[in-house]
Amino acid sequence: GWGFYVFRIGTAQNIIIEAPHPLADEHTPEVALDIYRALNAKALIIAGAHRDANRDGSADSAHAPESIFQTVHTTLFQNTQPSNNNAIFLQIHGFAARDHPEYPQIVIGHTWKDEPEKDLLLQKIAAAMKSNDIELGICNGKKYQDLCGRSNLQGSVMDDGIFIHMELNESLRRDDSALVNSLKQAIRQYFP
Repeated sequence: GWGFYVFRIGTAQNIIIEAPHPLADEHTPEVALDIYRALNAKALIIAGAHRDANRDGSADSAHAPESIFQTVHTTLFQNTQPSNNNAIFLQIHGFAARDHPEYPQIVIGHTWKDEPEKDLLLQKIAAAMKSNDIELGICNGKKYQDLCGRSNLQGSVMDDGIFIHMELNESLRRDDSALVNSLKQAIRQYFP
């Protein structure tokens, strides 16, 4: 139940892909793996238990400070930031469209406010998603509050890092090809 951790040796993009709810958010491990491969990411971390496995909440990797998942996340953040301020952490989650009928296919939350370089990355992601016919919503303090990941533990320890919380509906989790293409396109433009 400690999880699955993959580290790319050699040349890799300074990107970490995370899936904290592998069983509760169906297909997120597969989506995370596809993104890891496509972006030539530095690391892939996937939690090892259902978020509700323990009654005390200790199995919910996105909210459990004593978890191995959190330890690996924090260590990766500390080790990637000194070498390059542009380390990107993409955390993959899932939501049920039937419970959010007015929501787009993907909702993105992030940990910064009014930082032009980081905002540029969001703009590139939004443009790439649009060009691949994906409906996207970006949390702005007013919309999609229940899916923005504001209480996410990994995002809260990132201070000045780039942490992007991605909530995907079922259709994107079943067929992630347009999502993966969009992220490849956006990252290629962000890291020319």
